Amino acid sequence: MSKGIIKDCRVCGKQFSTNSMKVSADIYSCPDCWGKNKQSALTKNLTEKMNRAVMSIETRLDKVEEANRMIPMIVNAELSNSMLSLNGLSGVDIKELITTELAEVKKELVEHQLDSIKIFQKKLQKQVITLNNKIIKIMQEMKE
Repeated sequence: MSKGIIKDCRVCGKQFSTNSMKVSADIYSCPDCWGKNKQSALTKNLTEKMNRAVMSIETRLDKVEEANRMIPMIVNAELSNSMLSLNGLSGVDIKELITTELAEVKKELVEHQLDSIKIFQKKLQKQVITLNNKIIKIMQEMKE
């Protein structure tokens, strides 16, 4: 005995029964055909979504490639600008310029190292004071 109304599938032509006794106009295919239709629709949607994602990635990649193509031109322009600024100088002037720049960098490095040494000395001094206090405490305990 069937559960519902017997209908003919519009897709495959087989007879099937609905889940209820009420006539439903929107049920026109058997469960097998409905499942295949649903699966193909889901597959189509997923494929379209993946295609959109791939297109988005390709667009972003094209933009990155375009930006990277300009890097050599930018570097060459910067080098040209720096060479133009040094163009009117003689070899001695360039040597003096480099020497003064190196002296400034050396001075900054020495100052940084001296600051680091001072900080390290303060830390060591604190540790020595702490150890000295502990030694004094231990010696007082031993006398008692």
